[in-house]
Amino acid sequence: MKRVLALFAIAALTLITPARAQKFSNTVFFSASDTDTGWYLYKPFQVGAAPGSLPPALGNGKAPAGAGTFTTNPDPGWAQIFANKFGYAAIAADTPVTGGNNWAIGGARVVASYFNTWSTEKQLAAYLASTGGIADPNAIFTYWIGLNDLQTNTSAFGPYPGNIVNPQNVPQITKLASQEVSQIAALRAAGARYFLVPDIKDPSPAALAATNPGAAYDVVGAASRNLYSQLVWDGLAAQGINFIPADVNSLRNFIVLNPALFGITVTSIATGACGNVISYQCTAANLVTPNANKTYYYADGLTSPFGGGHLSGTVQQIQADYFYSPRGGSEPDLVSGRGSSQDAVRRDRSHQKPDPAVVWPDKRCLPWLGER
Repeated sequence: MKRVLALFAIAALTLITPARAQKFSNTVFFSASDTDTGWYLYKPFQVGAAPGSLPPALGNGKAPAGAGTFTTNPDPGWAQIFANKFGYAAIAADTPVTGGNNWAIGGARVVASYFNTWSTEKQLAAYLASTGGIADPNAIFTYWIGLNDLQTNTSAFGPYPGNIVNPQNVPQITKLASQEVSQIAALRAAGARYFLVPDIKDPSPAALAATNPGAAYDVVGAASRNLYSQLVWDGLAAQGINFIPADVNSLRNFIVLNPALFGITVTSIATGACGNVISYQCTAANLVTPNANKTYYYADGLTSPFGGGHLSGTVQQIQADYFYSPRGGSEPDLVSGRGSSQDAVRRDRSHQKPDPAVVWPDKRCLPWLGER
C-alpha cells in the first residue's frame, strides 16, 4: 500500500471553527521527547544505570526551573501549543499533586522501559490506571512513538532488540509496529475515539544535505523507518480504527528546504540554538544569539549530549499549526468512518505540490505537500 500524505486529514479533527474545536474534552499525549513538556522537571533523566544491566546512563539529571521541554525553553513545545488551541494545557503527567495529561517522556520506546523513561506501553497503563480503566471518549489522543527503537545505535537489553533498521529486520519491525497498534487498540477499547498518529521522522536525501552536509544518507535505515510508519497506519486501518495519519516527514523536509519562508537562517544540526546544552535543560540564557529560538531549526545539535536533533521554538510552532490546520479535503467523520483514514491511507496524492504563495505569512496553515 502506497504511503500517502495526510495534511487533508487534519480536517478530521473537526476544527473548522474555534467553537467546534471545543467539542474535545481534553488533549492527551503518549510519546517521546518530541512531545515531552516537562517529565524530567520532577525526575532525573536516566541516571545510575548499572553497567551491562540496562542501556548506559544517558541523562544529565533533572531539568532546571523554566525548562523541561525539548526545545528552546521557555518556548512551548508543539504539544503545549496544540493543547492551548483547544483551551487546555499539556502538563507533564508526573507533575506533583495535580498530575497532568501529557505522558510523553524523552527517550521513550514502544515497549522497552528503563528507570524513569517509560515506554508508551507503560505510559498508557499508567493513564488507564489513573482513570479507572476508562479513556475519555471526547478527548483527542496523540500516539507518536517508535523513533528511539529505530536507530542503528538503539540499545539492546533484556528481551528488547537493538538495531533492527540496518540491516533491515522485517520481522522485528513488523512486531514493533504491531505492538504500537495493539496499544492504540487497547486505548480504543477503553473508550477513546479520536487519534492523531504521526509518522516517524526521517529526512529525505535533500533535507539531510541541508541539515547535516556531508553525512551519508542511510537508504536502508530510512526504508525501515518508513516501513514501520506504514505498518502502523495499515494495522490501525485493518482494525477499523479511525485516525489522523499526519505526515511529519514531508512537513519537516519542506521547512528545511524552504527555511526563508519561515524566517529560519540556520538549518545545520552542527549548531543548535542552545549551543552545547541538551534542549530539555536549555533556557534563554543558553541561546547562542538572543533570537536563535526563532532563526535556528534545531534547538540542540551534534555537540549537545546524545547528538541533539530536537526542534527550536519556531519549528515547534509550525508543527503545532500543521497538526491543527484544517486545510484541504473534505471533513472525515471519525465516528462513522465516512471519509476516514481507512480511505486516506489508500489515496495517492503524489500530484499535489506545495504552493509557496500560500505558505502562511501568518504561519497558520500549510499548503498540501507533495511526496518526498
